[in-house]
Amino acid sequence: MSSWVWMVVAVGLGYLWMSRNRGSLIESSEAHRLVKDGALLVDVRTPGEYRGGHIEGAVNIPLDQVQRRVNEFGERDKPVVVYCRSGARSGNALRILESQGFTHVYNLGGMGNW
Repeated sequence: MSSWVWMVVAVGLGYLWMSRNRGSLIESSEAHRLVKDGALLVDVRTPGEYRGGHIEGAVNIPLDQVQRRVNEFGERDKPVVVYCRSGARSGNALRILESQGFTHVYNLGGMGNW
C-alpha cells in the first residue's frame, strides 16, 4: 500500500481512539445549565494543571484519584460534569464513575469547551 493509505488508516484509528476515550461530549450550554442547577463540576487534571487555571467553582480530583475518592462526588444520582485538557481523561473519569453506579455523568471534554 502507498504511504497515503497508511496515513489515512493511522488518522482514522487515532480518531476512533480519541472518540472512544472521550465518550459523548456535552454541549457547553448544557454544562452551564447543569452546573447552575447544582451539578458538581470536577477538573480531573493534575493539581499543577488545576493551579495553572481552572473553571470557577470546579473541584480538583485528578483522574488517578477518582476511584479512591469516589465518595467525594456525592450521591450517585446527582449530576456530575467532568473536564480535563482534551477530553480523554474526563472520558476515562466518566467511565469510572458510571462503573461505580453514577447515573448522570457528563463529559465537557477540554476546559476550553466551557
